[in-house]
Amino acid sequence: MDLNAEQQICLFDRLPNEVLRLIFRQLKFADLLQLSTVCHRWNQVIFHHCNDSILFKPERCDNLCEDRSYKHLDLSVCGFPVPSKAHPEYWFEETMLEKLARWQATSVTMCQHDAHLEQLFRILSHFPRIDSLNWCICSKMQSCTMTHKRFLSMLENHMPCVRHLSILCNFVNSIDLLMDLAPNLVELHVIVPGRLLYKLCKCNKLGNLQSLKLEVDTCTRLERLKSFRFNEFITFLKSLAKLQKLSLGIDDQALIASIIGSGLDIKELEITKNREFNLGILRGLRNLEVFHTDSQYIHTDKNFQDFFRPMPQVTVVDIDLAVNVDIERLALMFPDLKVLRMRSRLNWWSISRELFIVFSMLHNLEELSLRVGSISNGMLELFELKNLLPKLRKITLADCGVEPPDLTVLGSILRKPTLRKLHIESDRLRRSPVPTSSYIIPGVNPVCEVYVNGEFVQR
Repeated sequence: MDLNAEQQICLFDRLPNEVLRLIFRQLKFADLLQLSTVCHRWNQVIFHHCNDSILFKPERCDNLCEDRSYKHLDLSVCGFPVPSKAHPEYWFEETMLEKLARWQATSVTMCQHDAHLEQLFRILSHFPRIDSLNWCICSKMQSCTMTHKRFLSMLENHMPCVRHLSILCNFVNSIDLLMDLAPNLVELHVIVPGRLLYKLCKCNKLGNLQSLKLEVDTCTRLERLKSFRFNEFITFLKSLAKLQKLSLGIDDQALIASIIGSGLDIKELEITKNREFNLGILRGLRNLEVFHTDSQYIHTDKNFQDFFRPMPQVTVVDIDLAVNVDIERLALMFPDLKVLRMRSRLNWWSISRELFIVFSMLHNLEELSLRVGSISNGMLELFELKNLLPKLRKITLADCGVEPPDLTVLGSILRKPTLRKLHIESDRLRRSPVPTSSYIIPGVNPVCEVYVNGEFVQR
């Protein structure tokens, strides 16, 4: 080597885009947004790197950056072309947005009061790679130039393979659209009024559906509607042979109990729009593994079924909004829980006995979310017992009453050798002027990450 040769200094400007992407990949999204303002080149590299995480909401279809690709489009406020008999060029003039995103767009959202069938046709025909469609139109879709039959004939052999659909079915033509897209769907979120539920039950093309979120909007009970047939509804659910996840937004506990008791073969269940829920009815689902509900009052069987008929296959229970639940019976009913979220229960851990029940009975618990209020010494002593919660990896302490900046009281929790993440949610810390960089956190268990109100705290 020539020792007298001039040393070469490598600057950021000389790095190729591939190296820049490797560097930017290590940063958080918020940091990338700031770096994108450094120069045009960084802006372009970062935009393409984060393209899959950005929801683009254009206000117009023109004056766009030509060297960009847009994968996720929200056209709710965009001046998307509206058909008119007086402007026949509607079908032939392609907007700048359609030219740029034609082969990149994978998801489209349209949330408006009204829309035209021609607009939907334009979206499906100009963005052939759409995988996800959110079509939330409150009124009946109008049409200036085409009927639904012509709509299908024009899209024949050109219908994109939509796999994820979210749709508001206030009118029959919206359900017709659902049936047109049904064959390829694997995930469906549908909001339907009770009077049209019978129409949805006639859809027999959902054989590939794996996840169904059904919200029924009605002012009267379903059994009082002349068009509703419970047997047809159950037959419809059982016809979904590949269904694994079911979410029911129905304010009718008796109907929900009948649906669960029909013996559906699902692994994940979510119940919404119910103030109360009885966990005992879950025994009708033999393969259930995950359960979610937004109910405030959780009941268990009043007899001894919790002792003799537990459900060890259930590993995740999310009752985050519950304010009243019998924790001892919950632990008896689901002895092999790995994830338990219940951060809203009133008078949480008023006596250490309840906390000891969770810690001593649920040996396989890996993730726990609970409301603690002021951290008591009894609670900290339980964390120090190594035979309790031997597999705990993540814990969330909601409504935590710690005082900034000294958080050394959390040392007993951090000493748990298996713990990898500690989340603290506290309005007191959120209102405090003390920056997170000044927090005093014990140095024990350095592999455990500490987050305060979602922000990572460097120790």
